[in-house]
Amino acid sequence: MNKIGIIVEGESDKEILKVIIGKIDDVNKVEENFRFSIAGSKTKLFKELEQLHINELVRQRHCNKIIVLCDYDNSSEANAEKLRDTIEKIRERRKDVLIELCFAIQEIESWLPGCYEEALKEAPNE
Repeated sequence: MNKIGIIVEGESDKEILKVIIGKIDDVNKVEENFRFSIAGSKTKLFKELEQLHINELVRQRHCNKIIVLCDYDNSSEANAEKLRDTIEKIRERRKDVLIELCFAIQEIESWLPGCYEEALKEAPNE
């Protein structure tokens, strides 16, 4: 179990990350080393985080590290804090996996258009 699971909100988030990771590492190894789970929306991410996404990545896709990547652009600080609390409670219960929460803030996302055209080819409905 040496895979890294990444939970994202949408298909375009996944495709952008694949492009970025492919620039850092061998593009052919992205799917080999990383497993993606797509929530579909921030609401679904909150509702199904552990029961669906984390459990699936650990039990079926053999991940021992998980990154939860959430867009911060339209999150209130209260929602961000709620997600931090949820992740912390899961960490306390789950000793079988390392979980990190990352927020993609607008200032960082604004430089992604260089990858965006390439990512949209893979996720045209986003």
